[in-house]
Amino acid sequence: MAKQIGLILFLGTLVSILIFTTVYASKDQITVSCYIGDPSDNRWVGEVKVFDVNKGRGNCNMLYDRCEGGCTPCYRDEDGRQICIDRSGNPYFLW
Repeated sequence: MAKQIGLILFLGTLVSILIFTTVYASKDQITVSCYIGDPSDNRWVGEVKVFDVNKGRGNCNMLYDRCEGGCTPCYRDEDGRQICIDRSGNPYFLW
């Protein structure tokens, strides 16, 4: 009986992982560049991959302590334009 319960738990976990990875692998990740403060000052600290660009600011600030909560995320759109997200969550073109 214990072997059956263990097998059911193992297979359930395996199926859950496969479903989870299939759902999230189908979404395109976006590479977001993280800048300290104003991106035009060119103080780049690194990059993060996100599924939603609106999450970029939070992810940059969590990953890079040097930003001290003031990271600005930027990404390239399909036309190659650099788009950044201001503190209010509004996008603007950098260039």
